[in-house]
Amino acid sequence: MRAYTRELGKQLALHEIREALEKSRKGVRAVDSPAEWARFAEVFEDAIDQHGKAERLRTMAHALKYRIQQVHACGAERETQAEWCGSIYGPNAARQRASQAVRHARRSWPQQVLTVEIPIGRAGGLKLPSKEAVASVRAAWGPISKQVATSCGIERPELNPRAVVTPDGVTLFVQIEGRGQAQLENLASSVRLAARWIGLRGVDARWASREAAIQTLYQALMCEAQRFMAEASVELEQLEDGTAEARAGLGQVWVERALARGRRQVVLGAKTSLEVDLKTPKGTERPCPSHGVGCPVVAQTVRERGTGTLRWRGANELAPNAPTVQVATFLKQALSAPAPVQTIRRAA
Repeated sequence: MRAYTRELGKQLALHEIREALEKSRKGVRAVDSPAEWARFAEVFEDAIDQHGKAERLRTMAHALKYRIQQVHACGAERETQAEWCGSIYGPNAARQRASQAVRHARRSWPQQVLTVEIPIGRAGGLKLPSKEAVASVRAAWGPISKQVATSCGIERPELNPRAVVTPDGVTLFVQIEGRGQAQLENLASSVRLAARWIGLRGVDARWASREAAIQTLYQALMCEAQRFMAEASVELEQLEDGTAEARAGLGQVWVERALARGRRQVVLGAKTSLEVDLKTPKGTERPCPSHGVGCPVVAQTVRERGTGTLRWRGANELAPNAPTVQVATFLKQALSAPAPVQTIRRAA
C-alpha cells in the first residue's frame, strides 16, 4: 500500500463533493420500472451489436429486457433468475448483492460501528477513484487512528477496517468496543479533527447503531448501479423523438461507460475486519403465487419486460440455481427459437 503523506492528502482533499453531489443529483430519478429498463436495454443491445467488443455486456441487456418465468400447472407465472446477470450496473444484480451483504451483516456485525466517509470522487460521477487514491486514503487511516487513540485515551482502532469504494470516495466501517454515547460522539469528532490535521478535508465520521451502519453499507453497494441508471434516465428523457443517429450515439456512450468500469474490487479490508458477504445464495424453485408449493411447475417462459410479449415457452429445463453462463446460454437459445403462438393464460 502506498505510504500516505501530507502533500498527497492535500491533493486528495481537493474534492469537496458532498454539497455538490446533493445539488447535482437533486431531483434526478433513476430508471426504476421494468418498462424503462426494457427501453434502456433495447438501445443498449443495439449499441452492443454495433460495438463489436462489448459482448460481455449482453447479459446485462438481456437481464433488463427479458424476464424468465416459471409456469405453474394453474397457468400462473412467477419470475425466477431475476438477478442472474451479475453486472455491477444491473439494478437487480446490485440489489441482490447488497441485500445479501445486509443479511450477513445483521448476523455478524457488532451493535456499534464507526462509519467514516472520505470523499475523493467526482460529484455525481460514475468513475471510481484511482487505485492509488484509494490505497493512499486507506493508508491515511493509520495516522488518523493513532491520533484518535492518543486524544481519546483508548486502544488504537483497527488499522485495516472494512472499506467500500464508490464513485464518491471510500467509506470505512470500523469496529468499536461498547461505549457510552458521549464517548462515541467524542470518538467521531476526534476522527474528523485528525483527518483535517493530516490534510483530508470533507471527512464525515459518526458512530452508528448496527442497523444504521448497515443501511450506509447498502447504499454504498448500490451506488454505482443507481448512478448508472440515473444517468440513463436523464438521457432517455432527452432522447424523446430523437433521430436514429442520436439513439445509436447514446447507446455507444452507455457501452463505453460500462466497459470502462472494468472488474475493480470495491469491498476491501483485512480478515479480521467486519465481514461483508456478497455471494448470491443458491436459488430455489419459487412456489406458485396462488396455490403455494402444492402447484407444480410445468414449463418456463421468456417474456419482454416492457410489454409482456411471449418470446419463448418450453420445458422447465433451467434450474433456479443455474450459473450465469448457463442462464445466458439458455436465453440465447430461447430468443433464437421461433416465436411461440401467444395464448391466453388461464386465470389462477
